[in-house]
Amino acid sequence: WMDVKAIYAKAEGGRLYFYVEYYGAMPSSKDYLREVTIYMDTDRNIQTGELWEALGWKMGRDYFIRFDLYGDNSTYDASLYKWNSTSNSWKKVKDIRGGATLAPELT
Repeated sequence: WMDVKAIYAKAEGGRLYFYVEYYGAMPSSKDYLREVTIYMDTDRNIQTGELWEALGWKMGRDYFIRFDLYGDNSTYDASLYKWNSTSNSWKKVKDIRGGATLAPELT
């Protein structure tokens, strides 16, 4: 029920928009959780951020956004994290729930 059909990203007016489209609807139950993590290499430099390698491709992950949504809409979370090169760990920078919105059919 959770196969991803497409992911769209758009930058407009100082905002970054993401839209994740699934093949099936999430069951309306708090027993189901949809989690989305979007990593970003904002400076296109593998020397900064957390190094990630796969299939001959590398990126220095500087930030990630994490979204969590339960099937019954009882809880959702949206947070922004930044890589700390000194401690080699991720640090939560901001709760972005106020700036994040759910698609109309999920509200």
